[in-house]
Amino acid sequence: MKLIELTEKTFKQKIINISKKDLDWSKDFKLKRPVVILFVTDWSLQSKAIAPEIIKLANKYKSKINTYYINGETYPAIAEHFEITKYPSVLFASKNVPAKIGEGYSNVELMEKILNELFDIKIKKSNKPKPSSKVNKPLSVETKPIITSNEPFDGLHLNFENFNKEIFDITKNEKKYAKNIPALIMFIDSNKESKFMIPTIKLLKDKYLKVVNIFLVNTEVEKTITDLFKISKTELPLMLFLNTDGDIKSLSGLQEMELIEQLFNGYFHIN
Repeated sequence: MKLIELTEKTFKQKIINISKKDLDWSKDFKLKRPVVILFVTDWSLQSKAIAPEIIKLANKYKSKINTYYINGETYPAIAEHFEITKYPSVLFASKNVPAKIGEGYSNVELMEKILNELFDIKIKKSNKPKPSSKVNKPLSVETKPIITSNEPFDGLHLNFENFNKEIFDITKNEKKYAKNIPALIMFIDSNKESKFMIPTIKLLKDKYLKVVNIFLVNTEVEKTITDLFKISKTELPLMLFLNTDGDIKSLSGLQEMELIEQLFNGYFHIN
């Protein structure tokens, strides 16, 4: 199933005419069922990651809800009406429930809870088998000091010297990633959020070996690399996604492995 795209015109035709004077949501809302609308942009990696989750939701509750998506930058009048400034955002609404907005990435389970709370739609149990206790076992967080610039390259932690070899030469004018496979660089420091991400990055490196180059950079040690990308402490932990065409996108904050893998698929086209 594919999500149906809305334009400003079709939004007003199918959902509600937000240009109407004396707008009465309960009377002017056009759908019989609740609606879930994903607001996206072309540049947002999380927009690409959340789309499959919306499709899963649509398939699971196809007799209960309507689902659409709209590009908030292409049709700014719609986004501005609902005061949407962050992407992705998800709008939930019905005839009796005026628009409620959820910002950022959401998975099916979270959106199911919102459907239940807002529209009293009962959550359907998943048929997927429960994961084994081995899968559920918590990951241990690495507590030993992160590698420093004078330690040998271990294939994961980047310092100034191996950054120039693995990514691009900082000393040269043309600073463009040009390897034959994409790269993910996680910028971290000594805070607990950064330490929490280290096991995830190691798992990703093992899983996507020879498909994605995956590295860590300690911002407290590697000032030159950090300053090159103008990364501030408030953004950490932060991931840089470097595509083979030289394009670079970033994502800040704690992220689940599932989301990062979806970004690999959406941005790097890696399944």
